[in-house]
Amino acid sequence: MTREWAVLQLLAWLTVAGCSNDDGADGDADADADSDADSDSDADSDSDADADADAPRFESATSRVLVSERGSGSGDEYEGWVQVQLLAEAAPAYHDEVLREGDCRMLAWEPAFCDPWCEDGAICVAENTCVPWPDVLAAGTITITGLDREVVLEPDPEGRYWYDDPDIGGIFEEGAAVVVEAEGSAELPAFTIEATGVAPLVHHFEDNFEPLPEGELTITWDRADVAGSRVRTRLITDWGHGTPPVLVECDSADDGELVVPASMVAELRDPENWSCGDCLSSSIERYTRAEDADLDIELVVSHQAYIYLAPAR
Repeated sequence: MTREWAVLQLLAWLTVAGCSNDDGADGDADADADSDADSDSDADSDSDADADADAPRFESATSRVLVSERGSGSGDEYEGWVQVQLLAEAAPAYHDEVLREGDCRMLAWEPAFCDPWCEDGAICVAENTCVPWPDVLAAGTITITGLDREVVLEPDPEGRYWYDDPDIGGIFEEGAAVVVEAEGSAELPAFTIEATGVAPLVHHFEDNFEPLPEGELTITWDRADVAGSRVRTRLITDWGHGTPPVLVECDSADDGELVVPASMVAELRDPENWSCGDCLSSSIERYTRAEDADLDIELVVSHQAYIYLAPAR
């Protein structure tokens, strides 16, 4: 995977990770919704095992290690990669949540103009409102085991980690214990997080670049038996390589089916929310997640497939 592609993937995550939510300003409900998604055994501080295991989990930790592979949605594995993003605080939001229903929520982005333009990595989130990008942290050497090869990452001078291997193929086996160990640094203590390798995703979404149907949209896939695995979709309208004006995110137990509400499908179909077409793709992803709650760092192990949407004609 090239560094350019890694950047695009990271921006896709941050678009979602920075989104607002309606669970309250203190964030307690967010933490509760996420904590029982863990499949780890590292005795972290998660304690709400009685939370609703089937509730959608939209919020992300401030920092993330992503171990992922991609297939076509037919169960194959043809690309794998590792991303590490360790931040001093949560990234600023590009989108606002405007609707939540069932397993899905809809997010919207309004173009904004800042004069003078934002500098030093800040982003323009509203008219003449620049928000600085958080400091990037380093945690020393990071070693990832449980894959089909050992991955050892060192931070670059700016504290970023990269793992580029265009021939990597599938990166983990179903049920594998994927362990991330960071030696720690003056900026961030040592940590160890473990999650489980998921089964390759087989879905039944037929797109062929055809417009979405009117009404509800039902997405189905073959269920898997890995404990704690979930499935999420990220459905976007497309303005070229820019920020999607409409994003619908759904998160479900790995039970084989989720339903996107008709109100959200209508926005995804609307030609006013589109420009050139499929520059950035929608996706379906099976994942497991574990967290070091004290450090607000998560490990996500996933298998994803791209899907292709088109506006109504």
